[in-house]
Order: sequence, then structure tokens, then C-alpha cells
Amino acid sequence: MLRIGICDDEELITKRLMRILYSLEKNQSENYDIEVYTDSVKLSEKLSAGKRYDLIFLDIMMPEKSGVEVGKIIRNDLKDNITQIVFISSENKYAMDLFEIRPMNFLIKPFDENDIEKIMKTAAELINTNKHILILEARKELLRIPVSEIRYIESSGRYIIVHYSGGEYKLKGKLKQNGIVQFDIYGSSESIAVSSIIYIQSDNHYIIIHTNKYDYEIRNTLSQMEKQLLSYDFVKIHKKYIVNLKYIKRIHIAGEKILLDNGVELEISRRNKTNVLKKYKEYKRTMVKV
Repeated sequence: MLRIGICDDEELITKRLMRILYSLEKNQSENYDIEVYTDSVKLSEKLSAGKRYDLIFLDIMMPEKSGVEVGKIIRNDLKDNITQIVFISSENKYAMDLFEIRPMNFLIKPFDENDIEKIMKTAAELINTNKHILILEARKELLRIPVSEIRYIESSGRYIIVHYSGGEYKLKGKLKQNGIVQFDIYGSSESIAVSSIIYIQSDNHYIIIHTNKYDYEIRNTLSQMEKQLLSYDFVKIHKKYIVNLKYIKRIHIAGEKILLDNGVELEISRRNKTNVLKKYKEYKRTMVKV
């Protein structure tokens, strides 16, 4: 599934682009999931709340927030170098403004099916290359780095340093604590930094991975996750929850509840209480020694 966003305040443009995309989709192996925005502010809000697209067609001249501003939010504020951006304009004069945003292409109005077909072919190649993504917590942000761009990961005292083609990121913690878990999320294989996971919740046939920025819903079981995270600092507190010891703020023994750093309060089952207290004390002792 290819997730595509279209943001243009001209209804005729959005409808034409959608018709062309759905026409091209018939000859593609992947289906297109297309969402349209006529308001760039709403798109910005969705992206800031965690919404992600593989490809965004973005009109430059928008009433409240320009396409260039939205592009800067994607690249600079959200640290997203994965989403492919195609700018749309009736004028070809924005080259310098777009330089730092690194768009995949620039589409001049009026466009035809051949223009879109070429763009979708290039986009498919780039998106497939970037399907394996490492998500890291650094400086209280989640960073998305294509695995193909990572050169090596170095342990240095209390820090690890991720060296990649665009530079390096320094993260506080041990290499073990900053391991990754890999999942299939919306058709893409994504790797999530263990250190960014606050807790994992069971929800029928799915689990919800709550990180310090986004929530991911995947088809899996809590018992499988518990095995996957066995070597990390996690503890099962209830049949519905596994918690990262790093994010426990307080344990209410009498009330059999745990308060997490993000303000969420979770129930501890009686059968797990003794083990939770034991694991938490061991973890705190380990942190004092580091």
C-alpha cells in the first residue's frame, strides 16, 4: 500500500491528480491510499500528530501556510527525510527556496498523465529503497533514518553514536538499551528503538506500541513481544501491559498501579506485583552504578 497525500487549494487540480493516480494504479502491483487536503494547516497538524505518507504532492502557493513552510516542517521539525515530496506550482521560480527541503520533483501546472507516471515510477523506486527504517530517540525527538544510509553504530562510554550518510546522532544510553525491534507497519518494515518504547498494550488480536512520540498498532501478541524484549529492561505488569522500566515514575503498591513519565497510569495485577517490584528495584540499582 502506497500512502499518498495531496495538498492543493484548487479542487480542479486535486480531482485531476486523483483521476490520473487511480488510472495509473490499475497497472501497478501496489494499491494507492490517497488522502486530499485543501488546507495546508490541517495537513501540518496531521503530520505533527504522527500521520505519515510515502509521497506528498504539495502546492507551493497556499493561503495560510505555503507548501515551502510545510516542507520545512517535514524535513526540519519532524526530522523526516523519508517522505518523498513533489511540489506543485504554476510558476518555475522557487528553486532556491526548495533547495533545503530536498523535494523529489517539481510539477508545473498544467500537468498530464505522462508527467505523473514518470513521478510515480521514480517515487516507487525511492520508497522501496527506504522501506527499512530505523527509528531512534535522540534529543527528545524520534528520528527516522533509512537503514541503507547507516554506516555503523558506535558505543562510546554512556552514549552510542549512529553514523549515517547525512552525519551522526549521539544518544545517551547503552548499546543494549538502544536496540531495535522490527515490525511490518502499514506494509513497510520499520525498526523502532527499544529506548523509545514506553509501554505495550494488548488489544484483542493486535498490540499497540506506545512510544514517546507515536503509537503503532500491529498484528501481534503480547507474549511474542515479551519474548522479543526479554533481554531489555521491560516487565509485564498485567496480562494487557508490558512496561519499559525506564519510564516508570512511581509505583503505588497499595493501589496496585504504576504511574509513567507521560502521565499514563496502568494497573498492576496481583500475580505480577512481586515480580514488578523486584525488577524495578534491580533496574534502579543498575542505573545508580552506571
